[in-house]
Amino acid sequence: MFAALSIALFSLTQTPANVQQSDPAACRELASMIRSAQGALSPPLSNAAALDAANRCVSARGNADDYNRRGFVHTTMREYALAEADYTRSIALIARPATYLNRGLSRRDARQYEGAVADFREALRLGHSDPARLRNEMAIALRLQGRLDEAMNEAKASFAIDPQRSGALREQAEILYAQQRWDESVGVLTRYLSMEPSSARGYNRRGQGLIELGRNAAALEDYDRAVALDNRFTDAIANRGVALSRLGRFAEAVAATERAISFDGSNIIYWNNLCLQRSDAGNQSGALAACDRAEQLDPSQVERGINMVFRGMVSERLGRMQAAEAYYRDGIRLGVTGRNLTRAQDGLRRLGVAF
Repeated sequence: MFAALSIALFSLTQTPANVQQSDPAACRELASMIRSAQGALSPPLSNAAALDAANRCVSARGNADDYNRRGFVHTTMREYALAEADYTRSIALIARPATYLNRGLSRRDARQYEGAVADFREALRLGHSDPARLRNEMAIALRLQGRLDEAMNEAKASFAIDPQRSGALREQAEILYAQQRWDESVGVLTRYLSMEPSSARGYNRRGQGLIELGRNAAALEDYDRAVALDNRFTDAIANRGVALSRLGRFAEAVAATERAISFDGSNIIYWNNLCLQRSDAGNQSGALAACDRAEQLDPSQVERGINMVFRGMVSERLGRMQAAEAYYRDGIRLGVTGRNLTRAQDGLRRLGVAF
């Protein structure tokens, strides 16, 4: 996903004429903090200081704009229930479309997708000044809810309203990717990258589509571009490892994944990948150590299933055929799909057992 904390910062620094009152020092302080973050992909420099200013501002004045601003601070701190309460209080004082947008973004971050969609629709109904943005934000919420056809309609509507909104193209590509329409997703991302040639995330996502299409060399080129643009982009670094592995360049794959882990050592997917890559490179003891680490990180059922399949491959290469069979069966039982299901089934065939 191309995610980062996104809040309608522009709407937090504008107080409508009908709520202009005295401007206490705490409110000026808070407004300054928010302005300093405007246009950035990160929250205010100090959440604690911002929250302190927001609390003092609400106590001193407490108008709709103050509650809206404090809701933003709570959202940056991932205190979604408190953010919801502040945005709702702001709306009760003055029902502004920008506040509905802010509450919708906070709800979406909290995975309350139905409520987010409702807020975006209400902001549209109230005449928000940027309907293209609203429709794209709604598309994201609908996609995350699994309502992919509706999401595509909104993303297309966003781009139709504003053909310069590259994010609407990016969202269309995300929807196509979720629908496993890899070739179309790659095509839309190519259009997106013509508008945003410095998007590391765009190159990374196109690389993922190319991998699904079996175009591994082209995928590696995109991952290389992504890493060149952001040398700490861990997903792109790890995805380089996947592409290198599929090209048979196992030692390089191991090095890429180990580098990703050096930045994010708690990512179960990276450790699972390292298990397979080390095994392919002939390092079975190192492979088992990586699989063990993935298991220690409390994987989901899907991740555990992948771990079992990779353990089966390592066990088979070590000549531990009974253990390999058990691992392959566990992977299938845990619901592995696609390439990993094929790996498990092929392993059982090699062992000469039914499945």
